[in-house]
Amino acid sequence: MRRCRCPGGRCRLRRRRRSSPPAPQRPDGEGAMPQGLADRLAARIPGFGIAALLVTVLAAVALSGGTASAPVEAEPPLAMRTLRFADLPQGSIAVLDAATGATLARFTAGEGGFLRGGLRGLVRERRLDGGGAEAPFILAAWRDGRLTFEDSTTGRVLELHAYGQTNAEAFARFLTAREMTP
Repeated sequence: MRRCRCPGGRCRLRRRRRSSPPAPQRPDGEGAMPQGLADRLAARIPGFGIAALLVTVLAAVALSGGTASAPVEAEPPLAMRTLRFADLPQGSIAVLDAATGATLARFTAGEGGFLRGGLRGLVRERRLDGGGAEAPFILAAWRDGRLTFEDSTTGRVLELHAYGQTNAEAFARFLTAREMTP
């Protein structure tokens, strides 16, 4: 072991490991790229990066199906009714015809679970948007068999058949329901 050259000579250096031989150096000008060409390529690198990013974004949009657009209803619905909902004592809910004020149905606490759940989600969004309870909800049956429930304040639409036939029927009956007798 060799001693180091530090003052006092108390450190010891370990033997150096053998390193690989240095890479061979090319003689000047042999196999090297001309300087003008290298400068032109270096100037184009940002452009290639931007082009690659643009291609990636366009491919992502194409694969995702393009931009989302609102469905256009070309025809009027087959049947439509505007509804309001009123909270009653002991957790009950009344379903009202918004045009006449007639009571179409009452649900006591524990009844109408799907109706309550769907309504709760729409009312929550309505409150977040600053809308009041006076605007009606729109229930509509369409020629293609769809049944929709729309919040006229926020524009949010529930496609009721997406939740199953039984749940869609819970709303469908309000299209033809008559006023309840007290």
